[in-house]
Amino acid sequence: MNKTKLDDFFPMEEYECVSINKEYLIISNRNRECIKIAMTQDLLIRLNKEIAVALVEESNDDKYNSR
Repeated sequence: MNKTKLDDFFPMEEYECVSINKEYLIISNRNRECIKIAMTQDLLIRLNKEIAVALVEESNDDKYNSR
């Protein structure tokens, strides 16, 4: 996986849990330290679209890598 600027803020080794509700996107670690990102309806819709695209890409990668 390619490193992004977000990796500097949210290193995968440290922040490994993600949860969401209508108010917040919460990224947390084993020490219960968390980052809360306030959500709006527009952000929820955008996140939903981004997740859908990522799932399709992952599915396509799996199909091509299993051949």
